[in-house]
Amino acid sequence: MSDARALVLSTGKPLFDAARAAFAAEVEYLDLHAGEASGGRLTVPSFDHERETLATVDRLMAKRPFRYVLATSESNLAFAAFLRSRYGLPGLGFEAALTVTNKWRMKQWIRPSLPTARCWLSGDLATASALGALPPEVVVKPLSGSSSKGVRRMPVERAQELAAAGDELFLVEEAVDAECELHVDGVVRGGELRATFASAYDRPVLSAAGTTRASIHLPPGDPRREPALRAAERAVAALGIADFVFHLELFQVGDRLLFNEVALRPAGGGVAESLREFHGVDLWDEFVRIQLGRPPGSGLSAGSGPAGFSGVIGVAAPSPGSRRRVPEDSELLAVPGIVGVSPGSSRAESEAGLGSSCAFSRLAFFSCPDEAAVHAALAGVGRLSGG
Repeated sequence: MSDARALVLSTGKPLFDAARAAFAAEVEYLDLHAGEASGGRLTVPSFDHERETLATVDRLMAKRPFRYVLATSESNLAFAAFLRSRYGLPGLGFEAALTVTNKWRMKQWIRPSLPTARCWLSGDLATASALGALPPEVVVKPLSGSSSKGVRRMPVERAQELAAAGDELFLVEEAVDAECELHVDGVVRGGELRATFASAYDRPVLSAAGTTRASIHLPPGDPRREPALRAAERAVAALGIADFVFHLELFQVGDRLLFNEVALRPAGGGVAESLREFHGVDLWDEFVRIQLGRPPGSGLSAGSGPAGFSGVIGVAAPSPGSRRRVPEDSELLAVPGIVGVSPGSSRAESEAGLGSSCAFSRLAFFSCPDEAAVHAALAGVGRLSGG
């Protein structure tokens, strides 16, 4: 088996492709694509446990054996782990991956270490109702997924109707009115936290989906920062996984922090790029390094970053029928506090139609002395884009 060959579950993600390019001289990549075959690409029906997909990968292992399997996004993290378990390869295995890709398993696993909102599988709604245990409003979620796709808040009676009318299993959570939604991003190596960064969204993500919004990196001294970092320490310790990049989300409700979700991949919506820009830590580089069994990059020893508030504003992509526009880079750079601009997702407009919370056509990076200036910059960008 070649130690220098890796199967890549390719999704054409530019940030991943740029990170893996650094190892192209020492690793042979076998790119596997999902969907309709085109252009002579090695293609399977989907990145899932289908007979045709597994037969294709088995043939690759028989003819061109690979040592590593590289996930490229949240959508194929579990399948990459399944293949590692199937072939006995190093890295995150399938059982461990379920605790970070299946939201039901995730809540069960984390609950002993951090408080969470109450939750049920959709098939248990009738039993829970009979016990009088259901809240008036709930959030329904697919068992797997990212960027708030398919996530909706509704009266519990509507969730019960959905559960009774269909045969699809989904997660039902007690709806909470968070005063602030926080996220912590970082890297674990050898079971130890090597880098962590606490940030706050300017508004709750679910209600802000489809609009221009910000992720704000919290400087030392911000009262939200240390509790978020301590909660992240407990959560990553509970996972019991040696090496990973993570994006963890928390709800601040009164004096409590509730665990929401954790994903073992770099954050989307420009957050990973912003942390690289302001804190010198390249989460995509670490994501690839970990999957290739390489040592940490030098960026993990970077300094503490700006003294004030920095972060990224995602400029919402125009959706069908909206009056929203994509501002020119020069317009964005003229907004006080904006220090850099880069393209957003190439699929931003189609993702906007799916309700994605990360459907951004542009990313505007800011550095501001205080949070009031951040919100002023956000308002300025919002006026340019139309919302």
